[in-house]
Amino acid sequence: MSFLPETYVVSSGSGGDYTKLQAGKNLLRVLSKQPVIGFEYWNNDNKPVRCAENPGKNPADMRTVAPNGGDERVKEFWAMVVYNYHSQKIEIWQVTQVGIKAAIQDLSRNAKWGAPSKYDLSITRKGSGLSTEYSVVANPPTPIDPAIMAVARETPINLRALLDGGNPFEAAPDAAPAPAPKTAAPAPKPTAPKAAVAKPAPALVAAGDDEPAPGDDDDLPF
Repeated sequence: MSFLPETYVVSSGSGGDYTKLQAGKNLLRVLSKQPVIGFEYWNNDNKPVRCAENPGKNPADMRTVAPNGGDERVKEFWAMVVYNYHSQKIEIWQVTQVGIKAAIQDLSRNAKWGAPSKYDLSITRKGSGLSTEYSVVANPPTPIDPAIMAVARETPINLRALLDGGNPFEAAPDAAPAPAPKTAAPAPKPTAPKAAVAKPAPALVAAGDDEPAPGDDDDLPF
């Protein structure tokens, strides 16, 4: 599974805790197999409104001025579960900055780096307001600390709830059980037992050949 769809292009438009990038260096480890991609704007009550599809034009209830003094607009976001080494918490990182998304996209599509769950991301924030700049550096690939994985598995997070107006820090509801069949299937007719056929002995495999590499996507809980 690739971190982003092959056809994805970074848009130029732009309970628990959400990651807030501090001035200076921020060290994060992505714990999501893939980001949830959606769109967000802030309404006149200064509350975020998120949706799966781009509204296409400025919604009627969108505020006109952003906190940094610029014009408010609908922004594409990525939502990912991360471990923040500074706060030492499992958090939701909602990324709207085009430069950060483009850097992670390039890394994820580079065969030498791959998905950002395989290495720590060092993100440096400089400046403030409209002059804020970000730079992204990938540290050498390393397995995720088992202690971090243990905490992540015990942390209920449902990123899709962001698009439904729900609480993402609550686990997703279990799927409903399949309905029982209306009538029982007829019992199969007995057949004469077949002669046993000896199976060939399994081929010897070197130790570790079938074991997933540390940090494989299948190991991630989100």
